[in-house]
Amino acid sequence: SVLFRSVSTEIAAADEETEATPTHSASAMPGYEHRDYIPGDSLKRINWKLSSKRRHLMVRQDEPIALARLSVVLDFRRDNREIPLEKRLAAEEQLIETALGFLMLCARYGYPCKLHYLDALGEWENFSIDDGEQLAVESVNLLRGGFRSAEQTAASSQLPPALLQEAGCVLLYFTANTTAETAAALESFSAQLYWIVPEQDAEICAVPKNGSLWLVTQDYRLVQAGGEV
Repeated sequence: SVLFRSVSTEIAAADEETEATPTHSASAMPGYEHRDYIPGDSLKRINWKLSSKRRHLMVRQDEPIALARLSVVLDFRRDNREIPLEKRLAAEEQLIETALGFLMLCARYGYPCKLHYLDALGEWENFSIDDGEQLAVESVNLLRGGFRSAEQTAASSQLPPALLQEAGCVLLYFTANTTAETAAALESFSAQLYWIVPEQDAEICAVPKNGSLWLVTQDYRLVQAGGEV
């Protein structure tokens, strides 16, 4: 929830910059679609009349929002350091669980985002998440490949090609491959970057200059490095 609030705040700030040129989707009727307010939502979208009736804040969904520019990468390239198998598998499980948990939270609150991951053939897949059921179905395909060694992913591109074509404002990158090479590749992005790694890698991981470091704890929490737990 801490990471989710941070991301929603970043998105709301980016949204303020683009709100001057509103457009509506073909199916959107102004004032008809609403959801519960989430900290970080633009105050301009609160429907105060409906909120008063329901006695809690309601936010319009019919206006253009920058949330569709939220991207999540689950990097299945394995850390090649000599690590005991038990610790390696535990760290990889933590990344998978927290990434899926964050995506489910986005789906639950209607925050559109796109997931990128290496499939079982080593090809980058990406799909837009609209609801939790869709994510549950896709997670089966996602886990067929799982984490693999550098040799198994040598033919795969460093970053998802589709991601390079997007002008995303917020990028979450879940990885156990915390090398300087990967960090440097991400420094070319103008997006707000969240660099998310297993807690035990905090002291040795390379962090992109344009990213903030977040840690996945052994009890599946996401905390910002150097912040309050």
